[in-house]
Amino acid sequence: MPWWALGYVIIFAGIGVAAAIDEYRSGNGLGWAVGELLATVLGSLFVWALWQRSLQSGLGKAVVPLFVGVLVWEIVSAAHDLSAEQPNPELSTAADRTARRLGVLLAVLLVAPALAAGALLCWRALNA
Repeated sequence: MPWWALGYVIIFAGIGVAAAIDEYRSGNGLGWAVGELLATVLGSLFVWALWQRSLQSGLGKAVVPLFVGVLVWEIVSAAHDLSAEQPNPELSTAADRTARRLGVLLAVLLVAPALAAGALLCWRALNA
């Protein structure tokens, strides 16, 4: 695995664990925290498997439902997080809107490589 992919996995996993802890501490329940951890582990696994053929073959066609599960989780989790956000009273309306949009953009940029890796693994599994 290239060093930059390992760096991504480390950052992705670290942020995912922090997000799971935050979900649990904010009172969203154990289910949200476990879902976040599971999506983080599977997303990291997708990236890792791109460079580990043995892991890729071990996943086989099971990668398809795992990928669908992670994709659905990320969509549901994002909708949940966006609906729970409150406006920041210290910011103007325009600044608050910009901050929210930047937050969404950063979240998409963080998750996109893991989802792309999962999609590529699905394509490889279904065309093998």
